[in-house]
Amino acid sequence: QRRAPWLVAACFLFSFVVWSLATPTMAVPDEPAHAVKAASIWQGQLRGISEQVDSGNPAIAIPITMERVRVPESYAELGAVPLCFAFVSDRPAGCAPDAGSSTELTETLTSAGRYPPAFYVLVGWPSAVFGADTGVPLMRLTSAVLCAALLGVAFSCLRRLVRPEVAFVAISVAAVPVLHFLAGSINPNGMEVAAAIAFWCAALALVAACIEGRDPGRALSWSYVLSGVAMVVVRPLSPAFAALVVVWSLLWAGWPGARRVLTDRRWWSLNLPLAGAAALMVVWVLWSDGLGGMFGARVPEGTNLGVHLVGLVDDYVWQAVGIFGWMDNGPLAAVVLPWLAVAGALVVVGGLFARRRWSVVVLLGLCAAGVLLPAVLQAPSARADGVAWQGRYGLPLLVGVPILAVVV
Repeated sequence: QRRAPWLVAACFLFSFVVWSLATPTMAVPDEPAHAVKAASIWQGQLRGISEQVDSGNPAIAIPITMERVRVPESYAELGAVPLCFAFVSDRPAGCAPDAGSSTELTETLTSAGRYPPAFYVLVGWPSAVFGADTGVPLMRLTSAVLCAALLGVAFSCLRRLVRPEVAFVAISVAAVPVLHFLAGSINPNGMEVAAAIAFWCAALALVAACIEGRDPGRALSWSYVLSGVAMVVVRPLSPAFAALVVVWSLLWAGWPGARRVLTDRRWWSLNLPLAGAAALMVVWVLWSDGLGGMFGARVPEGTNLGVHLVGLVDDYVWQAVGIFGWMDNGPLAAVVLPWLAVAGALVVVGGLFARRRWSVVVLLGLCAAGVLLPAVLQAPSARADGVAWQGRYGLPLLVGVPILAVVV
């Protein structure tokens, strides 16, 4: 039993590493920008010099805000690697040049310059020692290890509420196929989703312990704090997603249970570090204008905005499960449809055998929120800035569906 979380982590790590080795260099969306950001962080640059660059694409609503940074030359050249195959769906990635090995410093641009630094501090260390030919695989491996460890934490928390085999099934479904692709890459979205799975499991287990008046113990307490902080500090919207996880966990408890949790001092003491991390992230986002650099496709003239955004919901769900490359590459029905069938089955079984009727309402509400959130978030700025959302952005909320389904 003690080794089970390590075995779960090892299973996921194997998959993440295989995906990492099978994915061509820079074939993950925005990976060149994130690799440059990681290298610049390890050159001592929290931020670069902002520049606005014309995308050259009339379908993009606004100019792209980039940041000029100094990085080893081989990392600066990574932006040229995917140019021959990204958005050219009939051309194999073998056309790309190999990553270089030069460590001589030069200047380049990155669109990830305003992202929070935490993820890049953790994975970017190889850029301080190696050129891109060695550093990129090591960065990917570091990300895979971190994500697998977080899923091991998720299992150790969720098995407090359900049988271990049920916990493993729920986490395997929550770890959508796209996560296996992202975890072994240089993209903070992978770590955000893995941390969200761990935080969902830890939050529900902690709420259950507080309701029953049990001491959560050191292991669960540390799991809650570490997974929560790991989730909060990764991407600009992460604090909002973490807050929604906390809210939904309290909703699952119902009013009598939530009242007991909110009067428990241990609950507030464990949430204090999360509040501090969230406050730091808010400061960073305001200082860096971290949410102001989003750009996307124009909304067609004369189109009803609400109808247009709701019409994209189906696309976002498919993207969240089965795109393995730049946005021209998928989604794959052979991956998406089986996953939807299994996830849907968990929701149906959870609803039919729920211990409380209120739990079913909370579960269905989470499904609706996860699906409709992109439309709600984009509505205020879609006309001016375009539609920038991709399905994987909403995964920190959606991964809670299979977890909550087995818990209810």
